Amino acid sequence: SKAVSFHEKAIAIYEKFLPPDDPLFATSYNSMGVACYERGMYTKAVSFYEKTFERYQDNLPSDCTTLATCYSNISLVYSKLGEHSKALY
Repeated sequence: SKAVSFHEKAIAIYEKFLPPDDPLFATSYNSMGVACYERGMYTKAVSFYEKTFERYQDNLPSDCTTLATCYSNISLVYSKLGEHSKALY
């Protein structure tokens, strides 16, 4: 889809010009996860949600609501995939 393609292009540009710990990566990965999730591309969505979590985990306190949202997004995708034990991690 066009949305996924545009997110991929944005991430490719960020990778060329931004340091790896720039917060824009987490935001872009999350947006990509949403775009994939909405199109039923659940395996790809969970990959992007996990990348989002990894970026935020390194830079935010463990009790931050943003991390809670990441956990929720990952859980929703694993539930859609029928991998309920992973959805509870």
